[in-house]
Amino acid sequence: MGSSLWLRISLAVVISGLLCFGLSRLMTRRLKALQSASRRLADGDLEARLQVRQRGGDETDELARDFNSMAQQLQARIEAQKRLLGDVSHELRSPLARLRVALALAQEHPADTARHLQRIERETERLEELIGELLASQAADGALDRQLDLVALLRQLTADASYEGNAADKGVVFQHDSDQALVASRGDLLRRGLENILRNALQHTPSGTAVQVSLEAVGGEYQLRVEDSGSGVPEAELDRIFDEFYRTDTARARDTGGYGLGLAIARRAVRQHGGQIRARNTGSGLLVTVTLPRISV
Repeated sequence: MGSSLWLRISLAVVISGLLCFGLSRLMTRRLKALQSASRRLADGDLEARLQVRQRGGDETDELARDFNSMAQQLQARIEAQKRLLGDVSHELRSPLARLRVALALAQEHPADTARHLQRIERETERLEELIGELLASQAADGALDRQLDLVALLRQLTADASYEGNAADKGVVFQHDSDQALVASRGDLLRRGLENILRNALQHTPSGTAVQVSLEAVGGEYQLRVEDSGSGVPEAELDRIFDEFYRTDTARARDTGGYGLGLAIARRAVRQHGGQIRARNTGSGLLVTVTLPRISV
């Protein structure tokens, strides 16, 4: 009986030892995986993630979930910072381009220097406002807390575009069916989006032509149409022109340069205001249509 007891004890010790060894190996393997993923993340691999068992998980699975959540939040923050840098770089091009035009015109026409200096002052103030709005938009909660008159905004944007396009013999024609068109807005986001659409059309319309801009009420929405007389976009790529950093491999893209951010910013702005944006070829250029919900006075 004594030998039987010792046999049972020995067997229990062996089994316990094997279980402990197996658990130790499993724990070590999971910790090494965590260490490896942590190093990848530290080296800049924002896609580093750990496998998590959906059923029957233990503390290591909880640790893996926490790591994945941390990595996902870190990736989102870094991508937001990259997007902000891209937005700032792109958005600064509009007022800087008008500054260059104003300086060139002031040099060519000294008699009108005072008028061009006023434009330079206005664009300098606009640069300061723009940087502030870009930074503020990243921290905003997305609330549409003010009213914006699209007619007044588009009058200003088309006037700016006309001033910029004048040197290249390009015009902008704005038509609207009412004197006021109110939409809900937040900060300067929608202005930047619509300005990008207009400048994109101005860049691609040939010299001697004009960008056609129209605004009308259609049911419970306002419909904005911006049409150029350029070469258009391949049909297969129409949906992709609103993607960040996407540029069509056509003369339209090669002739104008850019980084493929303008229309991506425009889509983001329109969607955050509850609207839709789409593009189609008309046979004589590209037509971008934006719809935004109306608000009653």
